[in-house]
Amino acid sequence: PYGITCKDNLLKECEEEAGIPRNIAN
Repeated sequence: PYGITCKDNLLKECEEEAGIPRNIAN
């Protein structure tokens, strides 16, 4: 989506598919 970086998008995918919170994925 517009306005989101590749890293943010990847973290979002991790959250949705694996249930990994961003603060852990970082």
